[in-house]
Amino acid sequence: MKNLFVCYSREDIEFVNSFMYQFNKERDNRNSTLGLIYDNSTMGIRIGERYKEKINALIESSIGAIIFISKNSENSDFINSFEIPKILEMKKINPKFLILPILIDRPSSIDSEILEFQLPNGESTVLREQSGELRKLINEKFVSQILEIDLDHVSIAAGIEQNEQIYDDIWKIELEERLKKRKRSQNIKKLLAVGLMVIIYTLLSNTNTNLSTEDTTSSEPTKSNSDTEELATTTSDVNERIYGKNYFAGDLVVGECFDNVDELMILAKTSRVTLKNCYDSHDFEIYSEFKLQVDLSSQENQNQIIYEKCEEAFYKSFQRLPITVSAYIDFIGSEFTNESTFKCFVMAEYFDNEGRFTDQLDTSFSNYFAKFENSSNDIEFKNLKLGSCFNSPVTPYELLLDNIVTERSCNDAHQYELIKILDIPEELDEFPSIYDWGFEVCAAYGSSLISLKVINLERYEDMYPMDINFVIMDIFDENKYLRGETSKVYCVVETNTIDRSALYPKNESLLLEIEYDVFNRDYIEGEPVLDLVCTNSENIKSAGAFAWTGIFINNSSPPFKSFTVSFSDNQGSYEADLTRPYIDSGLGDQGFIGFGIDVWYMYYMAGQKVEIFDLLETGKVQIYNITFTLVDGQGVEFVKSCDL
Repeated sequence: MKNLFVCYSREDIEFVNSFMYQFNKERDNRNSTLGLIYDNSTMGIRIGERYKEKINALIESSIGAIIFISKNSENSDFINSFEIPKILEMKKINPKFLILPILIDRPSSIDSEILEFQLPNGESTVLREQSGELRKLINEKFVSQILEIDLDHVSIAAGIEQNEQIYDDIWKIELEERLKKRKRSQNIKKLLAVGLMVIIYTLLSNTNTNLSTEDTTSSEPTKSNSDTEELATTTSDVNERIYGKNYFAGDLVVGECFDNVDELMILAKTSRVTLKNCYDSHDFEIYSEFKLQVDLSSQENQNQIIYEKCEEAFYKSFQRLPITVSAYIDFIGSEFTNESTFKCFVMAEYFDNEGRFTDQLDTSFSNYFAKFENSSNDIEFKNLKLGSCFNSPVTPYELLLDNIVTERSCNDAHQYELIKILDIPEELDEFPSIYDWGFEVCAAYGSSLISLKVINLERYEDMYPMDINFVIMDIFDENKYLRGETSKVYCVVETNTIDRSALYPKNESLLLEIEYDVFNRDYIEGEPVLDLVCTNSENIKSAGAFAWTGIFINNSSPPFKSFTVSFSDNQGSYEADLTRPYIDSGLGDQGFIGFGIDVWYMYYMAGQKVEIFDLLETGKVQIYNITFTLVDGQGVEFVKSCDL
């Protein structure tokens, strides 16, 4: 399946959702295989997520990009400093890469190169200044053009060549004519509807039935569904709802479960959802709703406030934060008025009875939570054992030894695993040196995880079906250290995936994998003492500071005596001594060991500032050569280089 990347500002989600709705409907009508991919992170905290790496991967896996141009996107540093440059870079690498902009507002400071590509609307028909009907017609035309893309050749069909000019005045005349026709049709429908209502009222007036006058229908504009399945009628009696029918998201009530029909990035009150029995497979459940006075001048801040309200409601119900129970939350209601009603919904990630990782529940969230509680244990972090898996309400960088974490079976979904406990060397007695040593050694130990991809690829891909990046963090409680209550640094691992970052689908202990595939391997007679799997310029351009070089050390008399790296780029030459962190982590004690060293770690160990990481990703810093030097246990020196 081929995809287009959607570049947008969250503040413009109203326009993006309307486009997504029209795209999904028309794509299904045409049986097209073209898809849209986008950053679908919720407002929840995505702990440890390498955001740039994620967006980079989404853009590179696409055949083109749809760019929503607005005042909000022009004010977004991330869109203008990362997404737009990456999209233009892909166009230069691959001339067939599609760039499809659409105007929400009149452009003022957007990259002029973007505006050179064909637009479905012009400055006189920007979406924000059009009525709902005009917006819909613009979206219909844009979607129609996109779905005419020749996917076999990844090029635009004859009707929408990139250099084709669309005249705004002609387009607007066409829109107005179509709008007049629709209005005439709608007026006839309204007359019929009024007549029908009079008849119904007359009939009901002649009965003694008492009807509730409470209006429970959505106050939002109703979407026309004449071209698709009809939405079920909203009623004040929830018991009259029908499972499997589509409703507006804003009409759901607390306790109802649903699936997202239109696959929109953020649910508006008028988004279509399918009502599901909570004891059948479903995606989400409404757990709270509230009214809130909204500051219309700052939607971004309001989003965070609303999310925090949902988080508070979750904690009040379950006495836990969502992330600690392998759950995600978000809210329905992107349309703001002075006082708006918002509804909070929840989803969970877990392993089902057959050991498959899923985010669809087949029971109520309350039942899921009860099962979670029965399979978890609240414990102080300091009491965790090596290899323990757990969830935490705070990031490992904020963890102290007395903090309560939720211990989980490593066979269940979890955030973190304790994979190494280090004894602080006696000669280190100052906080900066302890922090630096702990960080360097934990990172060195974490580099062994990369070798899981190299040493036993078949087993790795079986155990880790997704592309997983490991993140190692060190935990040091300086207050406990001052009081003489600890002399240890703890290494904790979390993993990031492109789709999910807080939980990783790992159905057993990661520590067991390390011991199984990485450690306790003997010296191999006849194999090179030092061997490399080199990175290259393309990898560095793609992964930036997280590009890695694979190292294999085959030492007949461990530990090795020294291990250094020297490298050069277009700004200078550098050298770093890696001996201590790799000896103290235990990697230097092995007869045969494989690990991967990230580019960022080389620069960090060479004393370079973190600003260089961004320069690597933009291509302003280019590495020419990387050389590793090993002195084995017998004092013999071995040198291997990578020329990039």
